[in-house]
Order: sequence, then C-alpha cells, then structure tokens
Amino acid sequence: MTRRAPRCIRSLLEAFSEALTETFRRELVGLYVFGSAAFPGFVPGSGDIDFIAVTRRFPSKAERDRLARIHRELAESFRYGALLDGFYVPRHKAGRRRIPDRLAFAAHGRLGTGGRDTAWALHREHLRAGACLRLHGAAPRRLFPPATRREIAIALRRERRHVREVLDQYPAYAVLN
Repeated sequence: MTRRAPRCIRSLLEAFSEALTETFRRELVGLYVFGSAAFPGFVPGSGDIDFIAVTRRFPSKAERDRLARIHRELAESFRYGALLDGFYVPRHKAGRRRIPDRLAFAAHGRLGTGGRDTAWALHREHLRAGACLRLHGAAPRRLFPPATRREIAIALRRERRHVREVLDQYPAYAVLN
C-alpha cells in the first residue's frame, strides 16, 4: 500500500500505480516496489526506486508508447520520478526461475526494451519475504517461485562484481548494496 511508502515518494507511487492501472486495466497482474524505497528510512539520492510490474503478456506497441509517456511525465512532474527503475515482466516469465529477458524496462525517466533482470533470484526472495510495497494485485508468493541457494549464490556473486564496477560512480549505492 502506498500509505506505507516513505512520505517523500508516496504521491509519486500513487500516480505511478494509477497510470499503470489505467494503461493495462485487467492486464496488470501486480505492481511492487522493493529495495530501499520500500522502507521508511529511504533517502532519495542514495538509491533508486526499484519496481516490478507483472503483466499478463508483453506490452503491446501502444502500451509501450503509453509507458514511455508515463515515465517521462513522472520524471518531469515529481522530484524523484526519474528514480523509478524496474521491469515489466509478463506473467509467464514471472512464474519461472530462469532470469527473465527481452523485457520492457524503465530507468532515468525513459522506457527501453530488451532488458534482463540479472538479480532475479534476489528480487524474487525480497518480494516473497514481503520486503516490498504491494501497490497493486496479487500477493508476491502467488506469482514468484522461491529461489534456490544456488540461484542466490550466483546472483550475489553477480551483484558483488557490479558493485565493484560502480563503486567510484555510485558510492552510496555500492555501500548499501
């Protein structure tokens, strides 16, 4: 629920949820915010606002055009709108252990395609553990399979490599991660 969201991003998340619900209608299965933004101590600027939106299918061209406008408008209208960073995952991929690829994704106020969630095992575990804000839809345990120890170990090694690569550019992110 957005009322549990940190005050500094509550109105942004409400607008985001409303826009996605309007765009996808019944095609939106779930919308979740996780990572540091899901907790009251969130400090904008020290990280982004991670999200996963689960849809019944890959967004159509018209839906992707609308999503591009939504992310651009949120980035222009809200102080932290450009911090929305996440994936649009079709339901059939959300229910798999395999890293989802060829996804629509948002970052820095823009929409892209061809994304790949390389931290999929970690994200699933955060969502399943309730370390998230459920903005719309089904409980995460109903959508995402649990990660195995092996999947988590591989994902953590991948994250460690990534943190080393971005340490100088994003020190707060790297330390928090």
